[in-house]
Amino acid sequence: MRVRNWCTPGPYRKLADENRKLSLEKIPGLDFQTIEVAPKGSWVQNTCLKPSVALQTVRAIPQGEGLLLIDADAHFEREPEWKPLLSSFFGYVRWSRPSSGALIALSGTLWITNTNQCLQFLEGWRARCELDNSRWDQAHMWECIKGNVASPGQGDILELDWKFAYMIGNSIEPIAQAWIVHSQASRELKDATSTAQPDTAQITPSETDAELREKTGPHTGGRRKKLE
Repeated sequence: MRVRNWCTPGPYRKLADENRKLSLEKIPGLDFQTIEVAPKGSWVQNTCLKPSVALQTVRAIPQGEGLLLIDADAHFEREPEWKPLLSSFFGYVRWSRPSSGALIALSGTLWITNTNQCLQFLEGWRARCELDNSRWDQAHMWECIKGNVASPGQGDILELDWKFAYMIGNSIEPIAQAWIVHSQASRELKDATSTAQPDTAQITPSETDAELREKTGPHTGGRRKKLE
């Protein structure tokens, strides 16, 4: 399976390299590479580079194939179940905040494919990030998911299993079952002088839980959102 992590130079590159090495020790057969990009400003502004990185990365692989794009602070603990990914063009993790139950769309682990549907989705996400890079990339991603930016009726957006993005200090599920662990270390490295406040990409209160389940399935992951 192809895996790419991405980073800006300096301490973030060191973090990405360490996590790539750790992942390959756990799963030697991964096709794992690191993508380094020039920073654009604050930590939040840099997160808005992600859809551009995704486009650059996925266009470099054969048409119709896919890869996992993960943040610099993530590493593999064990081999995931890959098969569910193969029937979708894009996948993300939806997380329930333990303190409030608020549903958050996460972009730390993404399944992306070199398909027209995915490229169109990523182009729409990039456009939103370029228009307003003071908001966290996840907030823009969620707007794209809700807006069905991809071509109508041409595929599925998959809600990935939580095991693809266990967050140390936040996730309450058993870490022993996680496939990919996010240390959250990249946040500790961010510019302390930045005034930009991360947008948590929270699903809007106007959407009831029943409406949300109709759109994207239960919170447990592995559900598809059919584009209509």
